[in-house]
Amino acid sequence: MYSSIIYTEDPNTYIPDRSDYIDDRVQKWGIEPPSSQEGGSSGDGLLDFMSRMMMSLSSTSSMEYYKHNLENPELQFIDSLIERRSKYNNSDEITAAMKFTYVVRIELCECEKDVWRRVRVPSGIGLSIFHDQVICPVMGWARGYHGYAFEDPRDGTVIGPAKNSAYIDTMHVPMHYKKVMDDKGCPLAALLIKKGDIAY
Repeated sequence: MYSSIIYTEDPNTYIPDRSDYIDDRVQKWGIEPPSSQEGGSSGDGLLDFMSRMMMSLSSTSSMEYYKHNLENPELQFIDSLIERRSKYNNSDEITAAMKFTYVVRIELCECEKDVWRRVRVPSGIGLSIFHDQVICPVMGWARGYHGYAFEDPRDGTVIGPAKNSAYIDTMHVPMHYKKVMDDKGCPLAALLIKKGDIAY
């Protein structure tokens, strides 16, 4: 069972309506209805998530795509979104934004107590380096162990280590995000352009 968005929208022009989402935070490429997002208002988020995964894995159409080594329609739609986002990441706007130094507040979401750090980084720092050499050390985490993904709340783009990742929990990416755009060559400025921008 696939989202109706992939059949009714053109991936070359599709922009999710942020007002449909909690806190205007578009998640998971913006192709799942907000009511089906984990932790949404539709009851137990984990139970909903597991039900969707079981249905998608057992559907006849998914098996046919797998059997013929083809990507399903959702992944094809996401591939188009990734291609469009790659062009944006290499645009003049992003190139111009890469000459600044940012002061970034890194905050853990959904914690009982406020846990945050403030760091100064160049806006052109690659996301993989930002995670490995900035976030992990300042938060006291082991480097090169757990996987990561950055999510742009403006359009739901998910960016992280997409290929040949040795992180211990990378196997869970397809269950959570369906697909991740490779963060190689993607600067922090592609997520945070102006003061007050937020990424997850």
